[in-house]
Amino acid sequence: MAQKWMETEFERTRLPKSALAGYLGVDNGAITRVIKGERALSIAEEALTRGFFSVIPHGAGEPYKEAVLRLRTTKVKDAVSLTLASWMLATTDFSADLACGDPDAEAFSAIVVNVAEKRYSFRADQIVALSRVLEIDLPDLVAGNGVHSRNLGTGIESSIARLAKFEATTIHWAPPGAAPYKLDRAFEVSSPRTSDTRLNWIVLPPATPDPDGLTQCTPYLILDNSNAPRFEKGQTIYIDEFSEPRRGDYVAIFQVSPRTDAKKALLGKLLYEGRDTVAVNSGRRGKNEIERGQISSMRRVVYCKF
Repeated sequence: MAQKWMETEFERTRLPKSALAGYLGVDNGAITRVIKGERALSIAEEALTRGFFSVIPHGAGEPYKEAVLRLRTTKVKDAVSLTLASWMLATTDFSADLACGDPDAEAFSAIVVNVAEKRYSFRADQIVALSRVLEIDLPDLVAGNGVHSRNLGTGIESSIARLAKFEATTIHWAPPGAAPYKLDRAFEVSSPRTSDTRLNWIVLPPATPDPDGLTQCTPYLILDNSNAPRFEKGQTIYIDEFSEPRRGDYVAIFQVSPRTDAKKALLGKLLYEGRDTVAVNSGRRGKNEIERGQISSMRRVVYCKF
């Protein structure tokens, strides 16, 4: 039986289906199958789903819903996540979490820290829920105007107090038959998986800057032929540190390397950017998928020369 009420709720809230899939811990296709009547929701899943939709208040205006809709764009969601998490780190005292031994408080801290360190991004529903509980102007936040909260209190609050406030508030959101919304529901807070040894990460030492041009670019030296014929030993490649890469661009994907100062990167033509992975075509090595947790930055290769 088709779940018309879910279609109605998606239209009302503008939340993406992928966010509900993440909240329930299922694949995106499962949500589509539920809506079509090809998969049934369990009693527990239905209660969780109704709680998920409760993050959007009934009667929300169009500017609010438009802001939620914009969170479907990965670039917008990532930028908003970083702004929100950084603000929370600056206005929240997480030090008590280590002493209290409260697993919920520790999970709450881990979520914020992981997002602030660009290891993950908040889901759209998490951004909405945090903004609502902390009385942050969501349309302003999504528009890139920073965090404007109407209830800062003393400015610095303990994470335990914020978590308690969050849980007390979401109980009141839940309609009959719904499980109260949980911020950390199905959210991964573990460290990123180790790098795939099959990926061709290469060391990129700095090269001599070009005195005649490309002064806005950062030069790096290619040390071997592992990325030939496009990039060959002895070439200098120039990285644009400011423009956003697009599909089809040649890019350098820099690896998160906390234990060394040496820059390591994977070179190739950008195929696509997903929520969790980035894919490039590395010539003879073919398609490579890199988990976002392994990536510190991705930059365009705008020029190369011997």
